[in-house]
Amino acid sequence: MSPRTLALAGGLIAAVASFTPSQAQLPAGTGPDVFRELRWRSIGPFRASRNRSATGHAARPYTFYAGVVNGGVWKTTDAGRTWFPIFDEQPTQSIGAVVVAPSNPDILYVGSGEGLQRPDLSVGDGVYKSVDGGRTWTHLGLRDAQQIANIAVDPRNPDRLFVAALGHPYGPNRERGIYRSTDGGRTFQPVLQKDENTGGNDVDIDPSNPQVVYANLWESRQGPWENAVWSGVGGIFKSVDGGATWRPLTNGLPEGVNQANIAIAPSEPRRLYATVATQRVGIYRSDDGGESWAQITTDTRPAGRIGGGDLPVPIVHPKNPDIVIMASTVSWKSVDGGRSWVPFKGAPGGEDYQGGWINPDNPDIIFMVADQGAVVSLNGGETWSSWYNQPTAQLYHVAADNAFPYRLCSGQQESGSACVASRGNYGAISDRDWLPVNVDEYGYVAVEGNYYEVPGRGRGKVQVLRYLHHLVLCQDRRSLIEYPLPPWGVRNQPFAAPGQKPPRYQPRNRKVSSQEEEKRLRAIDPVISAYVDFILGTPGLLRHQFLRRLFALSQRWSTTLFLRTIERAHRYQITSLETLQRIALLHLDQSALPDPLVDPELEKRPIYQEGSLTDTPDLSRYDE
Repeated sequence: MSPRTLALAGGLIAAVASFTPSQAQLPAGTGPDVFRELRWRSIGPFRASRNRSATGHAARPYTFYAGVVNGGVWKTTDAGRTWFPIFDEQPTQSIGAVVVAPSNPDILYVGSGEGLQRPDLSVGDGVYKSVDGGRTWTHLGLRDAQQIANIAVDPRNPDRLFVAALGHPYGPNRERGIYRSTDGGRTFQPVLQKDENTGGNDVDIDPSNPQVVYANLWESRQGPWENAVWSGVGGIFKSVDGGATWRPLTNGLPEGVNQANIAIAPSEPRRLYATVATQRVGIYRSDDGGESWAQITTDTRPAGRIGGGDLPVPIVHPKNPDIVIMASTVSWKSVDGGRSWVPFKGAPGGEDYQGGWINPDNPDIIFMVADQGAVVSLNGGETWSSWYNQPTAQLYHVAADNAFPYRLCSGQQESGSACVASRGNYGAISDRDWLPVNVDEYGYVAVEGNYYEVPGRGRGKVQVLRYLHHLVLCQDRRSLIEYPLPPWGVRNQPFAAPGQKPPRYQPRNRKVSSQEEEKRLRAIDPVISAYVDFILGTPGLLRHQFLRRLFALSQRWSTTLFLRTIERAHRYQITSLETLQRIALLHLDQSALPDPLVDPELEKRPIYQEGSLTDTPDLSRYDE
């Protein structure tokens, strides 16, 4: 795997140094050669982020291709069990469209630039082609389009294709709209354009008559600050002469259509479904090739924007025109032509599905892509493959701690955050070697020593949030919350404004000697002094290291919590720091979310309430 994919996909990269200093920065007698033996390696996290495009071919039922908005193109040949990157050597890793030529499973076209109007987007440099299943690639053109939202390939002729070029997200440019190529992408001709502000969002070819083409133009612009997006007039268009001429489709559609996503029913091509955006979003259907339209449902659930932003995407069953799946915040399914909808796949909180592909020969094979990754079903959606095997996370800022093995921490787009160990304990880095640290998306993590501390600034306040041995200060794009989350949840937390300066941890004085630490421990209470004597007299224990860790806990826990924990540790002769921390957990009441450092109510709480924390080992033998 190349450094480019690792960096752009957001999979954290571990190396002794993350940059090569200049000659002036290096000690005397050294040079850039000192870093020559360093090699990049992926450490995950193996939890995916936003995938934009999904495709496959009927002749190869277990092979699929996923386009990742910031991670290139990934391929599986075993129905999603394993994935491998096939686009790493290209100069862009931002992908908006991937399509396999229906008449040749070895020919792929890729449109770069994710094709979404979002505050956290990246752009590409045009269209690419592979004639060997993704082993090698050729850049074709449309370099200045920056965002390719969709590509449609003639089902009979792999050299004939249409490209929906969305254009520059932050400014005007001419290379946008609908383009056509009849020579396999060697040249492109603009066939449907409006102006330098209006781009192509969607394009679809009638599978029964490739001369019939449908397209959507969308006038849109991102602003210089988060979530500043404007949409003007676009519309749905149709050509019946292979793209030479076009006319707008308006009968039955609302006025002021801007963005639209169109789907043709393969088994009945005059049946069209479209999600249509004006000031609101509606789901429309045409049974006469777009000559007339009708809104088929008032159900707002399948019409809801993906994650509140992107327009839902219809996916029609290849053999039954009445069955349609809607990729939205969750995915929905209709079996009566779109009139009624039931949940199909997705967690209630939303997984933000961006699209999908259904095998035309075996409709039980379904491939879906979402903001959480790419998943495959071989039984019509009853079960799905995992997206915890794709190192395609979008990570914005990385911080390292001083643990061994060291960990790298970052906010993760769409999935909160991840802190990944640089090495696993069992010969590989698995999904057991990372954990969330409660930064959200493009928030910052600042790590103090072996502890997680994330300073959070919201509405003029600086909040230091700590929870036992993991100390977390959060600068979050939405809220400030503690880690780990207790089983009773968190509500009514203060908000933090996005786009603020990264937090910094001010290091403490590390020059405290072990003798001074022992002296300070003994000064807390005679019981703790007696416990220190017990530790120093325990053979086979790394006594001084244990006392250093014990001193660190005394600085981070409240005096009451520390004293009560050490009382029981001394009574039962505990020599495990992990057990100490579990005992401390049992001292906390689950009726509120306390800060154990400064909680004045801790004195009033019982030492232990059986069953007060879920999924906690039975430590009742430590009770009185």
